Amino acid sequence: AEPIVPSQGMAEIGEVEDRPSIDLAALQGACGQKVFSPEQCYALFDQMGIAYGPGHRVIETLYAGDGQVLAKLNLPPSVADTQAQYTLHPSIMDGALQAGIGLALGAQDKMTDLPAASTPMLPFALNELEIFDRSPSSGWAWIRYSNGHRAGDNSQKLDIDLCDEPDRLCVR
Repeated sequence: AEPIVPSQGMAEIGEVEDRPSIDLAALQGACGQKVFSPEQCYALFDQMGIAYGPGHRVIETLYAGDGQVLAKLNLPPSVADTQAQYTLHPSIMDGALQAGIGLALGAQDKMTDLPAASTPMLPFALNELEIFDRSPSSGWAWIRYSNGHRAGDNSQKLDIDLCDEPDRLCVR
């Protein structure tokens, strides 16, 4: 009889005068210790029992560094005509979460040493979301541990920035 509140939050609408940008070249250098193809990423997801269909295979390249990942994302052709229907396209947003696998991949010596990456993570909370523009159909996701958090924590908190090709921040 008691109502269940599955989530709650607060929204503020405002104008952004100067949209932040991200130095993609510097990030690619910092995250370029290990580079993974989409085939490698989705093969690992398959091993975990997660079968992403063609509309959710958005990772083009994944660069893994020390505690951070930079992933090139592209909206798949099978859902490209749906871009205008969303402010935050589900395929791109899911791809940004998928790219978090690079944190585990970056910590491994080689693709065959994947105990840390073999268990899927489930996002269950969102502390804050800033939308500066629509999620891009082609862009970059920068994933790193939130301040005060690191690999191996019982509950891992991540910060994810999504930017477009010219490196302007779209979603944080």
